[in-house]
Amino acid sequence: VDGYGDYFNIDMTRSLEKTSFYAFRGPSARYVAARLRRARSYPQEVRVAMLNPGDSAAISRRSSDRLQWLRSEGKTAADLERELHDELIITVVSLFDYRKICPVQLLYVEDTAVYRYEMFDDSVFVSWYHGPQSAGRELPESLRFSDQSFMYSTMKLDLIRRFEISSHQAVFRPSQGDDYLIGHLAEYAGITATPQDIADWRKRYVEYVEDFCLYLDKIYSQI
Repeated sequence: VDGYGDYFNIDMTRSLEKTSFYAFRGPSARYVAARLRRARSYPQEVRVAMLNPGDSAAISRRSSDRLQWLRSEGKTAADLERELHDELIITVVSLFDYRKICPVQLLYVEDTAVYRYEMFDDSVFVSWYHGPQSAGRELPESLRFSDQSFMYSTMKLDLIRRFEISSHQAVFRPSQGDDYLIGHLAEYAGITATPQDIADWRKRYVEYVEDFCLYLDKIYSQI
């Protein structure tokens, strides 16, 4: 898609507005919390499977793909690895903050960054990073499959089983405070954080998704 992709986001927003279940699986869930917060009707179950900010090998693999992006021009692989590492941290913080609306089940996976998907009650949107129309695009070629499709059934069962067997997961709940988040980052990602770090990461996430949130506001004015 060019830009954020109007058809993609209009369809996805319509699915989000009537779903009780939402799931994301992919390298970085950078826009997930922003999208969910903009919803008029919130899902009751949220599951996210993404890269661990402490997984340097997976970060290196995904960063090498981003070298093809237009906005990566002039940046080194090391620059992109640092950017992705920081992006993953602020994403975890954003998902933790969403717990006040709905508990978030977070699973860390070793993702090879071939595709990502977002799943709702009625459909799954699969984005193919290495599709023929995706080369050099930050937002790749995407396909929608209904809940009656083989793709939907397979991906949902696989996701549920991953959450059943993995020990690299946590549930963010409304009762938890920032001390829990600090402990979570230390335990799962090996990141030592202070309350000021958390505050700074929150601010950075708001700045990171500001343009996307304005875009979503336009989408909601069309549906």
